[in-house]
Amino acid sequence: MGKQTKWTLTPNDFHSIDDINNSMYECDKLFTTPIVNESQYNLSIKKIDGDGQPANATFKIIGSGGVSGTWEVPTKEGAASLNFIVDDLLNRYPDWDRAELIITEIATDEGLLIQEGNLAKIIVDLYKIRSSYGSGYFQPSDYDGSSVWVDFDPRDMTTLEFTVRNEFIPVNLTLIKKEEGKENVYLAGAEFTITVHGGNK
Repeated sequence: MGKQTKWTLTPNDFHSIDDINNSMYECDKLFTTPIVNESQYNLSIKKIDGDGQPANATFKIIGSGGVSGTWEVPTKEGAASLNFIVDDLLNRYPDWDRAELIITEIATDEGLLIQEGNLAKIIVDLYKIRSSYGSGYFQPSDYDGSSVWVDFDPRDMTTLEFTVRNEFIPVNLTLIKKEEGKENVYLAGAEFTITVHGGNK
């Protein structure tokens, strides 16, 4: 049973709509309550930079093991839901028990290295989702634990979240101050301020 909402009413909150027998009453108050439909499952992906801060990327999810199709998924504020892909699989493959997906990255924020190759594979148990089995909807595999993390409850597996970390592009920068018009005359005492992408100095 979901969450319940209770209201307290008094006789003054009703008026009779049966002038003869006074056996029918109507409530004078209007009650509203938000109804939230929680998803049966949650498959998502997050992106962070080399400092662990949220970053953005575009991921390409590729069908595998007989599953056709690709889906491009851009993150917003470092995160994106993949539930719509699961919904698509359920509609396109009504008789399949399971489907396989491969996660790849095709774009990321300026200043970050793109993760090359396949980042992870997900096995989606379509049969268990359709039957509301309650656990074991997703199985992750083939991921590099040093740059891709998977957050899930092994006793549940209805929720699965990937976190992909992209390192900063290494930069070797040398600043030299010279006297204007004299290429061989170097000047000392200069102070520079360097601002990289993201606003760090």
